[in-house]
Amino acid sequence: MFSFLIALLIAASFFLIPSDYAPIFIAALIVLIPVVFYWIKKPIYALYTVVFVSLLPHGLIPQDIYDYLYKLLAIVATVTWLFDILRRRGKILVTPTTLFIFFFMLWSLVTLFWTNNVSIGITFLQIYLARFVIFLLLVPNLIRSDNHLDGFMTVLALSAWTLVLSSVITVLSTGYLPGMRFKVFEENENALGILTLVSMSGVVWKALQPSKLKVKIWKPLAFLFLLAAIGIIAMSGSRGSLISLFVTFVVFLFWKQTRVFGKVGILYLVIIGLLTPILFKATFERFTLADPTNTLLGGREALWSAAWMYIKNNPWIGAGIGNSNYVMLSYLQYFRSILGLNYAPVHNPVLTIWMETGLPGLILFLTGLISAAVFFIKQYIKNKSLDYDFLRPYFPIIGSVFCGYMLSWIKGGGIESSISYFLILALLLIPSSFIPSSLSNQPSIR
Repeated sequence: MFSFLIALLIAASFFLIPSDYAPIFIAALIVLIPVVFYWIKKPIYALYTVVFVSLLPHGLIPQDIYDYLYKLLAIVATVTWLFDILRRRGKILVTPTTLFIFFFMLWSLVTLFWTNNVSIGITFLQIYLARFVIFLLLVPNLIRSDNHLDGFMTVLALSAWTLVLSSVITVLSTGYLPGMRFKVFEENENALGILTLVSMSGVVWKALQPSKLKVKIWKPLAFLFLLAAIGIIAMSGSRGSLISLFVTFVVFLFWKQTRVFGKVGILYLVIIGLLTPILFKATFERFTLADPTNTLLGGREALWSAAWMYIKNNPWIGAGIGNSNYVMLSYLQYFRSILGLNYAPVHNPVLTIWMETGLPGLILFLTGLISAAVFFIKQYIKNKSLDYDFLRPYFPIIGSVFCGYMLSWIKGGGIESSISYFLILALLLIPSSFIPSSLSNQPSIR
């Protein structure tokens, strides 16, 4: 009888959900029900799941399925966490960074009153809201113990290896010609390098943990991943990602815990550059401007000039959240042809936020970023005084990745609302809400 009801529900799914994947959605929902009951007891696993899914390369899961799955998991993770808070009569931890980004979103909501395209603004607000809840509410509130942090970094490590396997599958199935920009499924070439860089933090973390598997498995895997990361980024042709990776390796050298990974990473770069320089052909051609239509900044000079022209005319309240890509066109035409363009991304998060939300939005947005970095530094100093070994490798790993990431962040298109950016903020905030297992007093955020 139960099987008959399930079959009937799947058959009726086409009428319930207007999508070709409707039966898959219904089947997934049925499977998800017992899982949700488990997540209610342990909401941390709902967070792990939604973070892992959010870091999958675009196209690995069909976009229609991915959109529904991501939204569903985000809602379920939030509900299970809130239910756990009520059940335990616990308190919700709100960091200053969380507050700044929350007020930024409130101000962004206000900008919809004068924007020309309200629907685009609402879409972007939904994107910000999902990232905000997952990374600035759930992560600081749930990643507060040794086990939970190790589990979270394991998720990042699994995401990193999923990216490597996806890259291998792409090469085997579609091939790769030197000089072309390597693309994994539908993932943007520049975003591919950023995902590789950020997820690398989980791989290095596992390699530095004092476990029996460290020498046998995790450390050799980390060295292998560094090699794969260089290959992926080199073939992608992303100049910014390659520079970010190199900077991360250099900063690794300044810390005792990560020095070996910096040395190995730089050694890999030199060896690959000498023995197989053909892998860097696409990147090298973009650096040397072999393509006469390209520029040192990939055409961003005109985009930034157009954005600045708009800002000088409208510095205070902006064009409305999500609308910078569209108001750009009337200004971009002064610098280059816009034939056939429906929109033009600014490729600079600071200029994008200023264009969309004006000076109030920019101040709130940047204060959120700065506050996260400041609290990370404060917790690093505090941890040194506590001499807490478990968190000791966390600071050099995240600090190094953050330095490399920001070099690509400043010129990224749409990166101000990306998963990678909110993940970086979350990684900076984790130590502020962390409760060391050897200490009884809960650290406070000031």
